[in-house]
Amino acid sequence: MARIAVITHEYDCFQQYRFGLFLRRRFLLQDLLRDLRARGHQVEITIGPDQKVEADAAILHLDCSVVPPAYHDLVDAYPLTVNGAALDITKRTIGGAGVVPDGDWHGPVIVKSNYNSGGRGEDYHNREAKRRGHPPPHPYVDGMVTYTIHDSVSQVPGEAWEDQHTVVERLIPELDPQGYAMRTWIFFGGREWCTRNVGPQPIIKGPDIIARAPSHVPDNIRDQRRRLGFDYGKFDFVVEGDEGVLLDANRTPGSSRNLGKEQKAATSELTRGFDTFLK
Repeated sequence: MARIAVITHEYDCFQQYRFGLFLRRRFLLQDLLRDLRARGHQVEITIGPDQKVEADAAILHLDCSVVPPAYHDLVDAYPLTVNGAALDITKRTIGGAGVVPDGDWHGPVIVKSNYNSGGRGEDYHNREAKRRGHPPPHPYVDGMVTYTIHDSVSQVPGEAWEDQHTVVERLIPELDPQGYAMRTWIFFGGREWCTRNVGPQPIIKGPDIIARAPSHVPDNIRDQRRRLGFDYGKFDFVVEGDEGVLLDANRTPGSSRNLGKEQKAATSELTRGFDTFLK
């Protein structure tokens, strides 16, 4: 059995769960750690860039798009670190659907934050730092960015192009008889599952899903996983022709408080991906 260190941000907030200390917000890793402990692995949560423990492997779990330089040495300090190479997951780095003002895309576009989940993680850290009387760790994020849709590139406001903290992307609806589809691929090492989620609107969020079914993962999306250095995480993508278009890459996917039997079984299977990572 392995000793596992979980690297978290110094401005995350924690509470005691039955299986030990973890973040107050709901993350999929919380469910995975419970299963890993049940299988005999030892897990220790570390807080901030200066805390290192003896461990066989570490899991990088910083809910921010760019891992601050202060954590880089800590990532390298362990024999193996899950997502140790996935240090930048901004939309500009992903580059799946970005457009430029004078490009050849003439369809609808969406303006969104350059940061994962609209900058939710960064905003959370900034607010917690302020509560403690400290300067913000992510001063470039000032609240969360609301997504806006425009019929064409020409309708995008000039400030959206000039702001380095926003991106303009093609709006690529994957059409379905019931509305629109988006695919979600969750993986850990060599274990994975992928679903095609259908909703009534082009932007599909969890509460809006009206149907879901298993989906394949296109080869070019797997190539993106290798390029971005992901061992564990969640990719959202649509299929355009024969290829996937990556919309979002998340190394700290969330979780529901009330997992169904199917989801619990899938989550339990996902923890076995840690074994393939160790190998």
